[in-house]
Amino acid sequence: LPYQSSTNAIIKKTAHKTHKTTSNINRFEHMKNYSTLLSKVHNFLKPSGKLFVHIFTHKEYAYNFEDGWMAENFFTGGTMPSDDLLLYFAENFGVVNHWRVNGSNYEKTSNGWLNYLDDSWKKGLLQPVLAEAYGKDKEKEWYVNWRLFFLACAELFGYAGGEEWIVSHYLFERR
Repeated sequence: LPYQSSTNAIIKKTAHKTHKTTSNINRFEHMKNYSTLLSKVHNFLKPSGKLFVHIFTHKEYAYNFEDGWMAENFFTGGTMPSDDLLLYFAENFGVVNHWRVNGSNYEKTSNGWLNYLDDSWKKGLLQPVLAEAYGKDKEKEWYVNWRLFFLACAELFGYAGGEEWIVSHYLFERR
């Protein structure tokens, strides 16, 4: 569901504080200026602070979501980073570890979310949530959009045995 308001709320709530650890799960794909982003995260951290990032990546190539259905509905202005892209912008961080997780795990996750979505729709639990998020009379449209999203993700991350699109994990420490 829409993520902008929750992201802004977190930034406003924590901007004046420093933290020992922070994590980012599935948000960096919606960003562009990684240098500025990582600099701001660096400022949120205490001197010994660490940052854990979980991000969808392509094993080799980065590309922008500029047009098309996925860009218009889910990743407006976002980027599919390559596995090594963040490493080029982490000048304020040391890399403690970097893991590459086979995409077939996310394929299974996407299929699980698709099943949960369908079950919730059949039980009538999803319609009020979608109406609140996207507006009355948009429930079916967004149910279909979310179905397509999960189907597309499952196919993408399952492609080539899960070795093409992967999930990258990074553990950075503040310098």
